[in-house]
Amino acid sequence: MLEHRTRLAGDAHRDRPRRRTLPAAAPREWDLHRDGAVQADALSGLPWALHHPGSSDATVMADAFRTAGILPRPLAYADDFEVFVDLVASGSAAALVPETVANAAPASTVAVDAIGLHFSRSLHALVSPTAPRAATDAVIEALRRAFERALAG
Repeated sequence: MLEHRTRLAGDAHRDRPRRRTLPAAAPREWDLHRDGAVQADALSGLPWALHHPGSSDATVMADAFRTAGILPRPLAYADDFEVFVDLVASGSAAALVPETVANAAPASTVAVDAIGLHFSRSLHALVSPTAPRAATDAVIEALRRAFERALAG
C-alpha cells in the first residue's frame, strides 16, 4: 500500500503552463526541414516509429498527436531510441525522440521543430509506508529542486 504520492514536476511551473517540445526526427531525404520548422499537421499520414501501445510514453505521444491533429501511420513499435534512429536514418519512418538523441543521430536524419506539437507529463514519487520518512523526504525534496531547476532553464 502506498502512503502518498508527491508531485515532483509537471506541465506547470510557478503556476504557469509549461509545455515542452519534442523534436520530430525525420529522414533528411523527406525535405521537411527546408524552412526550419513544419506545421505539425504536415506530419500526418507519414510512417512513424512509435512506442508500444499502452505504454506511458505511447499514451503521452498519442495525446500530443491528437492535440496537434497528427494521424500517424504506424510503421513499427519499439521502446528503444536506437531502433527509432535506425528507422529514421534508413528513410523508413519519422519518430519523436529527446533532443539529445536527435542531436546525436546520423547525418541522414534531421530534427524538425513541429509547430503545434507539444507534450506534457507529470512526475510523482510513490512512497512506501515502510520507507524511513526523514530520508525519503530529503530525497524527494532534492529531486523536486532538481526538476524545478531543469524546468526553469
